[in-house]
Amino acid sequence: SEAEKAIAAKLKAGLTGVTRVEVQDTSGGCGAMYRIAIQAADFKGQSIVKQHQLVHKLLADDLKQWHGLTLETKAAH
Repeated sequence: SEAEKAIAAKLKAGLTGVTRVEVQDTSGGCGAMYRIAIQAADFKGQSIVKQHQLVHKLLADDLKQWHGLTLETKAAH
């Protein structure tokens, strides 16, 4: 969807070395819940909590409108 593409673009723009980003609306199309899987060089050496904080900071405005987010982060090699 356009919303999924916009979220992916925001993550790619805000993080360095993004090698994989998947955004999926899991709310049945209403845009209230998302599943995001992202792999980026910025995550290297960061704890999972720090990785998630980076993503939450980039998506702060979006998160205010969502009911839920499933997030999977991984450092790029």
